[in-house]
Amino acid sequence: MAPILRTLAAVVFAAALPLSLLAQDAKPPGDDAPASLFGESVNVELVNVEVQVNDREQHPILDLGPGDFKVFEDGRPVEVSHFSVVRAKPAGGTATPGAQETPAPRSDVKTLHPDGARLVVFVDDLHVGLGSRARFFASLAQTLQASLRPEDQVMVAVFDGGIRIACPFTSDRHTLLKTLEALSSQGLSAGQLQAGLSRERALQDIRNVQSNRSRTKSSGFSGTCTDVGWIARQYADQSHHQVLQTIQALTGFVNSLAGYDGRKALLYVSDGVPLIAGGEVFDYAMSMCDGRGARAGIEYAEDITLLKEKAHQRWDPFSARMELLGLDTTDQWQGLASDANAHQVSFYTLQASGLRAFQTRDIGSNVQMTQETASFGTRNLQDSLSLISRETGGRAILNTNDFSQGLGEMLGDSRAYYLLAFEPTSPGDGKIHRIRVEIDRPGTRVHYRKSYRSKTTPQLVVDGLLTSLLYDHTENPLGVELKSVGETSGATGISNVRLQLRVPLSSLTLLPQGERKRGLFTVFLVGRDDAGKMTQVREKPVPIHVPSQGAQKDYVYEVEMPMHQGRHEVAVAVRDELAGTTSFLRRTVTAGG
Repeated sequence: MAPILRTLAAVVFAAALPLSLLAQDAKPPGDDAPASLFGESVNVELVNVEVQVNDREQHPILDLGPGDFKVFEDGRPVEVSHFSVVRAKPAGGTATPGAQETPAPRSDVKTLHPDGARLVVFVDDLHVGLGSRARFFASLAQTLQASLRPEDQVMVAVFDGGIRIACPFTSDRHTLLKTLEALSSQGLSAGQLQAGLSRERALQDIRNVQSNRSRTKSSGFSGTCTDVGWIARQYADQSHHQVLQTIQALTGFVNSLAGYDGRKALLYVSDGVPLIAGGEVFDYAMSMCDGRGARAGIEYAEDITLLKEKAHQRWDPFSARMELLGLDTTDQWQGLASDANAHQVSFYTLQASGLRAFQTRDIGSNVQMTQETASFGTRNLQDSLSLISRETGGRAILNTNDFSQGLGEMLGDSRAYYLLAFEPTSPGDGKIHRIRVEIDRPGTRVHYRKSYRSKTTPQLVVDGLLTSLLYDHTENPLGVELKSVGETSGATGISNVRLQLRVPLSSLTLLPQGERKRGLFTVFLVGRDDAGKMTQVREKPVPIHVPSQGAQKDYVYEVEMPMHQGRHEVAVAVRDELAGTTSFLRRTVTAGG
């Protein structure tokens, strides 16, 4: 069955040098518009929807049939073209955990047995604290040791402004546990430390400017409720940038998983990411001026409605509430969910900070808040985790110091679910479409992805290209050969490396036109250096025109790629536009060697 629709990766890696694509074979005059000959290539892709159906005790319900489900796209019913139950093979003679509590799948329903579950552990070092790491990694290692099966594969990735693959997909438990042990012993990252200090400093500065402590007139602070808004905005802008950076990195990462078919469970580990960036600090600043803090007895808090002196100079916390709308990142998280859904990636979000006692005095800054602000700050960190897990059919593991149950449910979800598929009504339009699934069975709890992004063909190819580059996950149905054929000196420290593609004509679809045959393939190219910096993805259509009768076996195409001196990984995709077949290749190239 065709994989779910895919999308163009977000640009989350630093762009490097431009690329130039040079064909070795010259084009004849007037061959600039082959589209009129070839028309438009149409691929029918299916939208896959995994649906977990559980009873009130979280046991999987596996005895439903196609008639028990209704699926809607953008509110309109769609016909389910494929229906099956996905169920892991029994391990050691025992059934899938929980399955013994419920009826087995119906005999008239197709049952699929996947080779194993795929789990990605994604640790967000920008948003996870030092105390959280050890507790989380110990619980994860214990759960995985007890619950993983030999055929299951796990990847570990770390994000600290850039993404590092600490462990590619592996079934080697020793390698996996060693990776988790090494990560658990690491200290705070520079980014996480800076983020925590920025938040504490902003809260303290708001309190201090209200009390006029440690400030002089030359500092530009003129009194109560005049400068708190500036401090809150400055921190909120910084926080907003960091949250968007995290979402962009996650978007690029889930798109890079496009080449792996089937369901992927992504365990996103953090202490929480603010849905409204900087919202807690902003709300604290407002409470110091809008009367809430004064009524709660917060030191130095004011009610500006009672302050008539210099009223025109004071910050208006009431109109400032509108500014919070510009800090809301809901749309960006929704976009990430749609990209994840396009590649069958379900988010399981884990708040590593665990269960904390509710406090109105912030531990880091020693600033006293109203109960309303403290509660808002807690919810704000969790709302993004709840949103992304709900939208992608996963679960959120929140408000607990015992992660084992949530981690166990995540593994259980990967081993028992329904797989439904339907043809999209607007394939390849690049837009986000909503999905709704209804179950005709009372007392059930249902988890499924709530949207998907309908990808264009180039976007699908780019996603597969990133998979090839980052994970060396290649496939070559066209039999393309890729090799380095030399280099020339460019600017200082730059070499122009020439790569050669050799495409067998017998593997391409060619149309006769008089005494010649014509075809069209597109080349996609991306590179990455040892520091992890990636070039922009470039693409180039290549028209083919060869004699109908002749001895030519291959079409040769050359790519010139400027590179800094050193080792690089290069990935190339070649797509036959008539047949809709794509080859993905990867090669290591040393420039200046």
